Amino acid sequence: MLIGLRTHRAVTAGVVAVLLGTGFLAGTAGQAEAVVPVCVKATSVSWGAGHGPVPSTSGGSLNCQLGPGNSGAGVKALQAALKLCHKKNIAVDGVYGDRTKSALAAVQRNSGINDDGLYGPQTRNIILWDVTEKTPAGGTWKYCDRL
Repeated sequence: MLIGLRTHRAVTAGVVAVLLGTGFLAGTAGQAEAVVPVCVKATSVSWGAGHGPVPSTSGGSLNCQLGPGNSGAGVKALQAALKLCHKKNIAVDGVYGDRTKSALAAVQRNSGINDDGLYGPQTRNIILWDVTEKTPAGGTWKYCDRL
């Protein structure tokens, strides 16, 4: 049986509408969302006279993300902040596993943001980071602060 062009278009439009309505097909309008790169290293960030490591991209941008399965210096910087500044009982081993995800979710929950346990730009701004500062006497002192 041959379907006319108008009938074919109407059926196609109806199927697309049903798929969009049920969530089986997602449409986008306008520009595509930017992809946030993975944090692959830690960059030393300055706080007045102090400095401390914060996860970053290979180019040094702090606009990056981390989650389960990631590993490296960026994860280690996050874990150190969670352990030292947020008093979470986790290993600082550079591997983003279940314990890191749970510790981060608790910090997110306490700060009133989405507690998905994933690290990104919003979470970066609520984390207390491990900062080291030289004292006038030549020693150092450590404290925790937000970016």
